[in-house]
Amino acid sequence: MVEAGRARGAHRRARLTESSMRAAVATIIVAVLACGLLAGCGGSDAEAPTVARYEPSGEGGDAALLGGVVRIEHGCLVIESDGALHLPIFATTDVRPDGWEDGDAVELGGGFAPGVDATVPDACAGLGLDRFVVAAPE
Repeated sequence: MVEAGRARGAHRRARLTESSMRAAVATIIVAVLACGLLAGCGGSDAEAPTVARYEPSGEGGDAALLGGVVRIEHGCLVIESDGALHLPIFATTDVRPDGWEDGDAVELGGGFAPGVDATVPDACAGLGLDRFVVAAPE
């Protein structure tokens, strides 16, 4: 009789442990799904970087070439070239940066223009980088 009581007690403990494990797994699954849906748990890679833009008007020059590596600094797409960071400013019609990721090698025609009329997101403006106006694609 005592043995039967011990067996029932062990069985209850096993059920409680199994039940607790199921609850823990369910909690983890809910947390992972919520994190993915809110896109706030993945770090800076969870969202596309912001890009500085200008409205193209007429012919532009592309006498300069900026070659380097795409970097994402504080959520802003920049180009690292020869150890320095530069802020590329793209035409509103230019879709090239939409698919770029940190570490991609790029070459851009255009020119340095500190006073260009552009929409520069706060995340980018706060970096204080040289501005490189990227020639609009044809």
